[in-house]
Amino acid sequence: MVMQERGVLELNKVSKSYGERAVLSEVSMSLPHNKIYGIIGKSGCGKTTLLNLLIGFLQPSRGTVYYQGKDLNKVSKEVRMKFGFASQSYSFYPKLSVKENLQYFGKLYGIGKVDIEDRTYQLLNMLRLSGEENTTGDNLSSGMKKRLDIACALIHDPEVLLLDEPTADLDPALRSDVLSAIKKIRAAGKTILITTHLLGEIEILCDRIFLLHHQRLKDMGSPDHFDKGYTKEVKIKLKSRSYASLYSVLQSCPVDIESANVEDRYVTITTKTPEQVMQYVMSFAQKHDDKIEHLSVSRPSLDRLFMELTK
Repeated sequence: MVMQERGVLELNKVSKSYGERAVLSEVSMSLPHNKIYGIIGKSGCGKTTLLNLLIGFLQPSRGTVYYQGKDLNKVSKEVRMKFGFASQSYSFYPKLSVKENLQYFGKLYGIGKVDIEDRTYQLLNMLRLSGEENTTGDNLSSGMKKRLDIACALIHDPEVLLLDEPTADLDPALRSDVLSAIKKIRAAGKTILITTHLLGEIEILCDRIFLLHHQRLKDMGSPDHFDKGYTKEVKIKLKSRSYASLYSVLQSCPVDIESANVEDRYVTITTKTPEQVMQYVMSFAQKHDDKIEHLSVSRPSLDRLFMELTK
C-alpha cells in the first residue's frame, strides 16, 4: 500500500461566504513540502480569498485549514511565523531603503539584530537586490519592487511562502526575473503557493496546478498531465501544399476536427483525435503521391486548456 504524502498545508472541505454570497465551496487540497503549487483562475474567482484562508487572515465559514496536521485556528503565534505572504499590492514602505525595509520587517518578527543582518545579506543576493541596499522603495523598478516585497515576506525564514499574483503588471523581462527568484526560493527548501491568471508561466514553474472556477477547486496535476482528453494540435507540411484537398478529406472522415489554419506553408489542425488525424494525413499523402515534410502533434497550451475548462 502506497501512503499519500501528508501536506504541510491542507484544506478539508473549506467554504467561505460573505453574507449570502458564496466565494469558495467545499475546497480540499494538500500541499506537500518543498514544491511550487499554482492556482489559476479568472480575476475575481476567489484566489486571494483562498490565500487569506491558508495564512489565517480569514476564517472559513465551514471546513478546516491544517498546518502540519494541526488546526490552523488553534496553533500558536510562533507557528504562524512559519508563513510568508506577499500580496498583489506592495507591503514595503516606499520611503525606506531596501535595507531599512528588511530591518523593519525583521524587527516586527522579533528577529535579533545579527540574524537580521545575515538574512538581509542572503536575501539581497538571492533576489538580485545587491547594490540597491540604500535605494528607497519608490525609486526601484517594478521588478525590483516585486522582489523587495518577496524579500520582506522571507526575512523571518518562513517554511511556506504564499504569493498573490507575483508577476501581475510586469513586462515579460521583469516577469522572468521574478520567476527566476521564485525558483531560487524553492531551491532553498521552501513550499510555495502562487496564484495567477497568466498561464504561460505556470506551465514552466509549478510542480502541481489547481484550477479555481465557480467556487470550486480542481486538482489538475502536473503540467505534463494536462494533455489527457483535451484538444491537441497537429502541424502538417505537405510538399504539394494541397491543404484544401486534405481538409476536405478529413472532414469526411470519422475524426474530430475543431479548426484548421494555414500559416507559413504549414497547416495546423486542432483535434481531440490526433492519432487518427495523423493516420489520415499519411494515407492522403500516399494516395496522392505527395511528400510529408513535417508532421507533429503537441499538447494544448494552458491558455487553450483554460478556455476549454471554463467555457
